[in-house]
Parts: sequence; structure tokens; C-alpha cells
Amino acid sequence: MEPINLRYQVSLFGNYDDVVPNSENMKFFVEKFESRGLIPTQALEEAIDISHDGQASKKTMQHLTFFDSEKKWQIQFRDNILGISFVNANIGKTEMISIDFFISEVINILGIINEKFKKTYKRVGFVTQYLFKNDNLSDKFINAIDFFQNKQILGWSSNIASREKLIYEDKEEFVNVTSFLSFIHQSLQMNDKNTMFKGIVLNIDINTLHENVNYRFSDSNLKSFLQKILENENVIFKQTFDKII
Repeated sequence: MEPINLRYQVSLFGNYDDVVPNSENMKFFVEKFESRGLIPTQALEEAIDISHDGQASKKTMQHLTFFDSEKKWQIQFRDNILGISFVNANIGKTEMISIDFFISEVINILGIINEKFKKTYKRVGFVTQYLFKNDNLSDKFINAIDFFQNKQILGWSSNIASREKLIYEDKEEFVNVTSFLSFIHQSLQMNDKNTMFKGIVLNIDINTLHENVNYRFSDSNLKSFLQKILENENVIFKQTFDKII
């Protein structure tokens, strides 16, 4: 049973107030991303702003988002998050890249962004998603009560989280590691048409701690940190895959 690589995503938490959709910034990105086929658009985000006196008000912000024509690559600036993702938008037709190539492309994209906007990051998140065309795994991943024995199972999920210490470039970083496995029965875009898919989805989420807000990640150390995260992701994926088959 071959897994389907569905999504890779890196999230970088920081300050992006200067990355606004004005004419100067749009010109920069259009020129820099033209060879990648990335098309700029403007996205609206609503947020609650709390003033010093405790008064809450709603504010609307405009952010830059970039897609390619097939909606595989997405680069999205938000209030305090930069998200870069690659999605298997049309299963069976999309040429899915390797996870190692994705990380190298993320580093290249950040290099382009930092030509104009010198950024450092206070938190890093790394998410991967896989599909398995197998819906007969209930006994392996859930311990159902007697009521559900010998019945058709319509849905289940298994969520495991831990905290790990990573060492990279002689630095120490604690991360939250979550593996979420669930049964799905839904329509997906496959071979140019909407197709009902019945099987298992695996989400692996590895991210730095919310309370650590030091701006400690930059172009100089981010690649080695993502590679260290990937080592843990590979172990979780392999052990899950071995259990599924």
C-alpha cells in the first residue's frame, strides 16, 4: 500500500507589518516570483485589536498571498505568520515533490523575501499530511468499548502529543510533537474529478513552544533546524506506516 503525500507546510511566526500589498512590494514580488509561476493576490484578515485601556475593536488588514496556477504552492503573509506550503491539489495528476526538496525550496523562497524584508522568526511550525487507502485499521489504533465491537465503524481518530528536545548547531530547542491519525470518507480532487476517498489521514505537527518568543531563527540556522525536525517527522511516519501495513 503506497501512501499519498498530501501536504507539506512550514509556518514562521514573526512580524510582517511591512509586507503590505502596495505597488512597490507587488513589483518586487512579481519580478522575483515570476519564474516560479507564483501569482500575487490580496487577502483580507479580520482581527480583534485590544487597546491599552482594555477596549476591543475589530480591524481589517490586507495581506499578500501567492499561488501558482495549479494551487500547489502557496505563500501567505498574515498578521504574525508566514506560511509556505505545497499541496497535492489533484491527486494522480499533481507531480508531488519530495519533502527534502520542499525544505530546500522554502529556504530559497525565504532568501528571496529577505532580499527586501530582513526577517527573523520567533516560532517555527512544520506540518505534513499523508493519505492511506485503507479503512480497516480500527483494531490497530482504537480500543473500542463492547458496544462498538462487530459494528461498522464510521469514524475514529487517534491523537498523540509529546514534548521533545532537539539539538541543532549546538543549540537546544524544545518542540511539541503531535501525530493525529483519523478515518476519513470524503470527496477529494483525484485525476481531474471529485472522487470519494475512504481511508486514513495522518497529520504530523512539530512546532516550537508558544511561550518562547525570542527571535532566534534566521536564514543562517533555519535550514539545519528544519532538517532536525524532519528527522523526527521521518521516524513518526515510518513507524506509523509500518503499523498500518
